Amino acid sequence: MKHFYILLLLIPVFIFSQTLVDESFSYPDGTALNSTANWATYSGNTPGQIIVNSGQIVISDSQSEDVEAAFLTPNITGDIYASFDFSVADPTSYSGTTFSYFFLFKPLSSNSLRARVYIAAFSASGYKPGISSGSSTAEILWAQDLSYATTYRMTVKYNTTTGLSQMWIDAVLETDTSISTTTASTVADIDAVAFRQASASPDQSITIDNLKVATSFANTLSTDVSDEATFSIYPNPTSTDIVIITGMEGSKKAVLHDLMGRVVLKTTVNNRLNIAGIKTGVYLLEVTSGDKKATKKLIVK
Repeated sequence: MKHFYILLLLIPVFIFSQTLVDESFSYPDGTALNSTANWATYSGNTPGQIIVNSGQIVISDSQSEDVEAAFLTPNITGDIYASFDFSVADPTSYSGTTFSYFFLFKPLSSNSLRARVYIAAFSASGYKPGISSGSSTAEILWAQDLSYATTYRMTVKYNTTTGLSQMWIDAVLETDTSISTTTASTVADIDAVAFRQASASPDQSITIDNLKVATSFANTLSTDVSDEATFSIYPNPTSTDIVIITGMEGSKKAVLHDLMGRVVLKTTVNNRLNIAGIKTGVYLLEVTSGDKKATKKLIVK
């Protein structure tokens, strides 16, 4: 009987750290997102508008297709987290107040759209993302302007019981600075994550990459390219000259490729990789140790 009770105690810990969606958009250029195994069009007049290019997608107010990815485990309740890299293009004209949400959680069986994320304020100096739990306008905005054409990592949380949502920018800990809604919008459970396109003013064009949805904050930070990856990179995304490689012991060969396949760095390291001088962008880091080889995306800010 003792072993039976221990097993019951361990099961909730495992469930709490579930990964629900892990999407790096690593498809050939020109692939319609709704043609892949993970995604489907759920709304909009023109399916197939969201196209993969250089391992990323672009959400635009000039298109209407909305897409969703079903969770690996359906009917999730409690806390749900999503994290993704995003960059907003400068609209050049900043007039207008028609702000459209572009990201959300939802049940597959309904349009109960929760944790709606907006770009909700534009100016020449930058923009502010915002969030609502279920309303059609952002309830709260990020306090500081973010820069156009700069990649950030957004983390979003929604709780089905409280009906409240939370947002972080470039966070590495759940205790980092965030904004939270106070107006509740509950739903029984969540089965999918979605991207939405709708008319907006000013114009909006948002590049998205490295989406991960999980039932814990920590599980959304990884940006694996392959399930066979056997190392970790920290911090990632990074704005530092040194990144730490863990998970492969001893000396190892590290090769950094840009998305065109060109080698931009080749060296031997133990666990500290010096990337000083590497330009801002998305790269593939290949690490080899003995007969083990793995590749992960590295985002340099």
